[in-house]
Amino acid sequence: PDPRQATSTERFVPLPDLILPGPELARESDPASVAAAARMLELARKAADPAVAQFGFADLCLQDVLDRDPANAEARKLQGYQPHEGGWATPYALQQIRQGKTFHSRYGWVPESWVEHLERGELPGTSFQGDRPNQWLPAQEADALRASFRDRPWTITTEHFQIRTNVPLDEAIEFGRHLEILHDLFFRLLGDALPRDRNPIARRLVPGITNPPTRRHEVWYFASHQEYLDYFRETFGRDESVSLGYYMPPDEAKTFRTSPRSYFYRDPDNPIDATATLFHEASHQLLFENAGSTRYDRNRGHYWVWEALGTYFETARFQPDGTLSIGGLVGPRIAEARRRLVDRGEFVPIEKLTAMSQPAFRDAQAIYLHYAEAMALATFLMNGDQAAYRDGFRDYVRDAYDGKLRGQGGLGQYLNLDETEIGRRFLKYLSQSDPGSTP
Repeated sequence: PDPRQATSTERFVPLPDLILPGPELARESDPASVAAAARMLELARKAADPAVAQFGFADLCLQDVLDRDPANAEARKLQGYQPHEGGWATPYALQQIRQGKTFHSRYGWVPESWVEHLERGELPGTSFQGDRPNQWLPAQEADALRASFRDRPWTITTEHFQIRTNVPLDEAIEFGRHLEILHDLFFRLLGDALPRDRNPIARRLVPGITNPPTRRHEVWYFASHQEYLDYFRETFGRDESVSLGYYMPPDEAKTFRTSPRSYFYRDPDNPIDATATLFHEASHQLLFENAGSTRYDRNRGHYWVWEALGTYFETARFQPDGTLSIGGLVGPRIAEARRRLVDRGEFVPIEKLTAMSQPAFRDAQAIYLHYAEAMALATFLMNGDQAAYRDGFRDYVRDAYDGKLRGQGGLGQYLNLDETEIGRRFLKYLSQSDPGSTP
């Protein structure tokens, strides 16, 4: 069995911190499902062998095992869970429990003493003794005290992110959940392009990997577009009126004597685009803050790949059942790519696109074409033809990050195809409404 789908859309199931005993764990799988799960578990073991090092694929196989056999203890342990009171918990969840916290469906991990107040619609005031608020207020009043981003915003700490925001607390918690889902999705898809000690899936599956020092990723989330614009103008002297969000990487942040972080603003009128922007910019952040020092500026050309990866993550969509789909020929950039590359014949040859420097890629006369083609090409390389090109593309990403790429060509070497053939297969893929599995 192979859990990858024949179309270009991939399913991702976010994993909860805590899995309590219940009907799902008690569900008895039929013998055929158990047998298929056993075969998939063996495939996961083989993919996780350090000599093979297909850790993202191993993680995908484990997801398939648990879809078929939810009580499979070995798969749960390989996904990082530990037994807890008849169910399962992640190490992070166990840490919260040891600190006297409990999981609240709306507000996440909170001290147990908070629950009765939260259930009455109350939130903490602005002063605390330890984790005990000195005052509890109706939620609307408490949120109003946090309305100034500069003075007393909410600070939300999740497993991998530190969020500063002045949006209502329940919205901030949901925002943090989306970031954590993106974190897991990012490493499922791109973790194999990173050093093993910086890939949490590899650290989970391979004994003995030493964890590098880690810090939470900083994210600032403004309640309004105007606050976002004012902050950039007053702090950095720049106009961000055309941006939907922004990630400031370490090298740029140093010039302003600030920390690398992502910046977003609340857009209640356009939640789909807001989520796409979140996934775009935060995926940049996860790459540049987890992959170690970059030398990408030593490349000659190959700028396209950074925007390609960001726009690829824009294709992620939450589904009614709580899962995500990613990839596929969806979204306005893909529609623009099909219209211009296929219908109007404006396709930029692969060797030319990959050779572009940042100024050439962002040329005002062609920037929208370049972005549309880059997104569509990344979708093809990640998901097209049953992910046949993904491994080679990730190796290309790794070497681009390390500054090892020189001028025209390059991508074809990683795919064992010349650029003309890549272009032919790509355009055929883009021409289909439901891309199949053969070129």
